[in-house]
Amino acid sequence: MDTLGVTVLIDDYPMLGGRTMTDKEEQSPKEAKRVEKRAAEELGRLAKEQARRKASLDREQAIAEARDARRLKESENQPPE
Repeated sequence: MDTLGVTVLIDDYPMLGGRTMTDKEEQSPKEAKRVEKRAAEELGRLAKEQARRKASLDREQAIAEARDARRLKESENQPPE
């Protein structure tokens, strides 16, 4: 099933009992709508998680850059021995 450009595996949804659909079986419109809604919600969760990870990585990189700059400045300010 293709929903919003993402392939949805029925096995991922316990409500369908881990079975796959054959051509002979059809989802009820209500069930199809529910699966589509869950797929859209999952996409939203994945996007939020990806954004959180990126923000965390950006924050860590900024901290590391500031630390390196501070160490460089401190080493330049030390008198030669």
